[in-house]
Amino acid sequence: MRDVMNIFNGIVNDISDAFSILALAPPSGSQRTIKLPGRTLSYQDILENANSIIIVWDSQIRLTFINDFGKKYLGYSEDEVLGKSLIGTILPETSPSGGKNIKVGKDILAHPEQYISNEDVNMKKNGELVKVLWSNKVLYDDKGNVVGGLSVGNVHKDYI
Repeated sequence: MRDVMNIFNGIVNDISDAFSILALAPPSGSQRTIKLPGRTLSYQDILENANSIIIVWDSQIRLTFINDFGKKYLGYSEDEVLGKSLIGTILPETSPSGGKNIKVGKDILAHPEQYISNEDVNMKKNGELVKVLWSNKVLYDDKGNVVGGLSVGNVHKDYI
């Protein structure tokens, strides 16, 4: 299991770096693409086509980005979730253990080292609850202030 988590965290770090390059500090020209024999991929292609839920949320725990896989899997359109709190959309108001999920979002920002990866129960638009393995990274501005978080969620094959 530790090997799987190490691989997962490595993938998330790579995706996090790619997203940071794309969304927070766009690179110039040739850095925006990855060239493979017979194919060129943009960072946007990678984000949108990854078989993982990729979300970005602000310091108020509001969703600011969700990739295509996340929208399809969870059943939401962008209009239904962008700018909305994660709590009550993809996170139920209350966790299965009875705690308030708003505390979890704020706790990730306050103590990111405790949430590098975690399994959580998430909610599809139709109300179905599913387990997702998340890897989280706090995002900072140029002055070191917390501005939000990047989360990459992998869904167990039995839930896809």
